[in-house]
Amino acid sequence: MESVGMNNLPTVYIVDDDPATRLTMLRLIEAHGLRTEAFSSAGEFLEGF
Repeated sequence: MESVGMNNLPTVYIVDDDPATRLTMLRLIEAHGLRTEAFSSAGEFLEGF
């Protein structure tokens, strides 16, 4: 059986200006086995692309 690495998982992008909400969402989604990237604004998110 082939193992699934983090590189094969979809990424959930979290964009929120509240640091506590961002961290909570990040932890919740990662607890379900998904990869996350968090940003504090839409502009910061768009700069990454």
